[in-house]
Amino acid sequence: MSIDCNLVAVVDDDHDLRASLVQVLQLDGFRVIDFADGNAAAKRITRDFPGMVITDLRMPGLDGTALFARLNDLDPDLPVVVITGHGDMLTAIDLMRRGAYDFLPKPFSTDQLLPTVRRALEKRALVLENRSLKEGAGDGHGTELIGTSKSITRVRAALDQLAATDRPVLFVGETGTGKSRCAALLHRLSNRAQQPLITVDCGGLSTRELGVQLFGCASDALPGAALPRTGVLRRAGGGTVVLDRIERLPPDLQPAILHLLDSGQATPVGSPFPQQIEARIIATADPALAAAVEQGDFSKALFHRLKGLTVEIAPLRERLEDVTMLFGTFLHEAARGAKVAVPEIPLHFLARLRAHRWTGNVRELQSIADEVVLGLGGLSDGALAQDEGLREAVARFEADYIRSVLSEARGDVEAARAKLDLPRKTLYDKMTRHGLVPADFRRR
Repeated sequence: MSIDCNLVAVVDDDHDLRASLVQVLQLDGFRVIDFADGNAAAKRITRDFPGMVITDLRMPGLDGTALFARLNDLDPDLPVVVITGHGDMLTAIDLMRRGAYDFLPKPFSTDQLLPTVRRALEKRALVLENRSLKEGAGDGHGTELIGTSKSITRVRAALDQLAATDRPVLFVGETGTGKSRCAALLHRLSNRAQQPLITVDCGGLSTRELGVQLFGCASDALPGAALPRTGVLRRAGGGTVVLDRIERLPPDLQPAILHLLDSGQATPVGSPFPQQIEARIIATADPALAAAVEQGDFSKALFHRLKGLTVEIAPLRERLEDVTMLFGTFLHEAARGAKVAVPEIPLHFLARLRAHRWTGNVRELQSIADEVVLGLGGLSDGALAQDEGLREAVARFEADYIRSVLSEARGDVEAARAKLDLPRKTLYDKMTRHGLVPADFRRR
């Protein structure tokens, strides 16, 4: 789950200082709410507050010390930064010992304020994500389509539409992205859910063995086959047959599958009589399928027949905002299976999860969750050590996203700014930081 943790509460009875802080924070892209006294702030801030608090120490009524104490009782993990004058330094140090996140001595600069706010919000996001893990965020929804990213939201919408049809569907995605799980989910959502679901690995058998498994064979058609065999296409009845890894389907069988999709009929090996097939066909494939077609290793006709309804499953590295929710679900599944409690996850480990490249996709994430639950070293420093840090990953994601928005807007900075919902100065600062020049996108 990607926690939207971009909210800063500013508490100060000095109107001019409060207004100045609000302006600086908003210009840097933060959402801000401000309060003139501690009582008003205490009424609005809850345990699941998606942000951090900046408060002056000296205020009438509920001052900064009392506000910190109340917020710390509410949630010790809520970052509170106190603003202190020269005479309040000892108080500020005492609050740090009691759990305050940091203090800013007056006068302080923007260069002191903004990095402190960013670090506090990063920590808060990780705390809330970890809390979601312990509370079982996403649990009970099934592990095929968990997440809030745009890509997985599109897949969910596609499956809702495809469930109402009987047409063949092709799922395309890297190994470990969950293509077979999505195919099974599509079967469960369809009106065929009470009928069999049979999955066949197109790369696991010889051409003859796979042909018999799919289509069956007539008696005496093969050595040792004195009796006829019924293939899975017939055994599935009105259910669903998933042709897994169809890019590995032997060339000799590709015309028979094309004929099946076109006519609804299949002929058992060694038989002159075709049989009517009622099962729905779903195929899964690696992205290399298109290259196999270009190289002549896979039938163009079959490819074009299959790709009419294609659902692409994005790799996990392209939907990192879904990592925490998926990890929480896998943790709970593994803990239930092992009959143990869900373990405590350190914040630094969650940061590494979000920064990891996930070459093994969802399957790799599930394996790490299993290791964590079973105490097999999944939380060790070496488990994800080869990847970039959290800041680098966030910077890379930010640059890629701004680049895509600028490209879509053809270099129109105002249109990009509106879509990104950023102040103009903030957008220009980020473009400069990432070396993005609007003119480069206007030429495309």
